[in-house]
Amino acid sequence: MLKRFVLASVLLVLVFGGVIGFKLFKQSKITEYLRNMGTPPVHLNAAVAKAEAWPQHLAAIGSLRARRGIDIRSEADGVIRKLYIVPGQWIAAGELMVELDERSIAPR
Repeated sequence: MLKRFVLASVLLVLVFGGVIGFKLFKQSKITEYLRNMGTPPVHLNAAVAKAEAWPQHLAAIGSLRARRGIDIRSEADGVIRKLYIVPGQWIAAGELMVELDERSIAPR
C-alpha cells in the first residue's frame, strides 16, 4: 500500500513538475524572443505639397446643423397665412416674418 502511494506521489510530482517546467520554459523563450526582436520598420507615405485653387461652392448631399440658431415661437397660437422670409435670410429686429390667420386664433 505504501509502495503504491509513493509511486503515485512520484508520478504526480513528475507530471505537474513537467507541466510547470514546460510553462516556465515557454515563457522564458517568449521573453527572450521579444527582447531580441528589435523595432519594426516604419512605413511612411509622403507627397509634395502644392498650392491648389478650391471651388467656393461644392455640390453635396447631406444634412447641416447651424452652430448658432434660434427657435422662433409666436406668443399667439394660429395658422400661418403668409410667410415673409426664406430659409437662410438675415432678419433685422422688428421685421415682419409671418402673418397669422386671425380666424384660427383662439381667444384668451
